[in-house]
Amino acid sequence: AAGMHFAGMLRLEVRIHGFADGERIHVGAEGHGLGLSAVKIGADRMAGYYDVAADKIDSYSAYICGSGAYPDEIAVFKMKSADDVNAVKSVLEKRVESLSTTFKDYTPDEMYKIDGNNVVTSGNYVALIICADNAKAIEDFKAMAK
Repeated sequence: AAGMHFAGMLRLEVRIHGFADGERIHVGAEGHGLGLSAVKIGADRMAGYYDVAADKIDSYSAYICGSGAYPDEIAVFKMKSADDVNAVKSVLEKRVESLSTTFKDYTPDEMYKIDGNNVVTSGNYVALIICADNAKAIEDFKAMAK
């Protein structure tokens, strides 16, 4: 059944290498996150998802829905220079537009996750956040990305 994809709805913790204190970003709240089928986007596959120059990235972490059935996606980039933040923000906003186009007819019940506030920045960090509780995930990101 469609809703069973996220059976258990365990919170996914995405390790972000750039945080000095080693904290984790908690995606979602009260157990609502990407679920158990999240797949990490490694450096070897990053270019297929995000058009970001690798030499400008200090570190990044990205996860998508493994089955491709849901728009859920988390990507956090720590840029070497604040000068590159706006360019990456633009790239991630285009990614959100693409996901919106893909999922608006395929899974319209999931479109509440793409709410127009999916790309956020803080200092040298840029994040794309699409999950069941964007507000909580963004709050957590901003608290840690300083």
